[in-house]
Amino acid sequence: MRWLMQEKAEAFSELSRRIARLCHRLGIQLKTEEDLRRILAREAEGFSEADRALAEFSSMGLGGHHPSREHLEREELRGLLAMRCELLTHTLQDWGLEATQTITAMSESELELEGFAPGSDGFTLLRQLNAPREPRQIS
Repeated sequence: MRWLMQEKAEAFSELSRRIARLCHRLGIQLKTEEDLRRILAREAEGFSEADRALAEFSSMGLGGHHPSREHLEREELRGLLAMRCELLTHTLQDWGLEATQTITAMSESELELEGFAPGSDGFTLLRQLNAPREPRQIS
């Protein structure tokens, strides 16, 4: 089990590392859930109407205009963010909250040891899970 947890943490770390590098290169900051949503919807700064049209055109397999390196990197960032969300979903479903928190904490620590600033990969779930909560009122 420990070996599998380490393997999941490494996968999560690798995704987060590449996300942090792309964010830095593209000048994108992922500080809020809204920032993440905007990237996934191609609405963030740096995405243009041409990017959305090119992505739609390319998805149809019709060829044509070759995308710029920045366009490809923004699309890679979108894909990696979606993959990380999927990995978290499966980890939560398969192993539960405690194991997921352990895996994400291991990954965050590893990234910080490599010199990445906390949150440079846009991952805020760990901070949200560890934040104090107001008791829910049942009405």
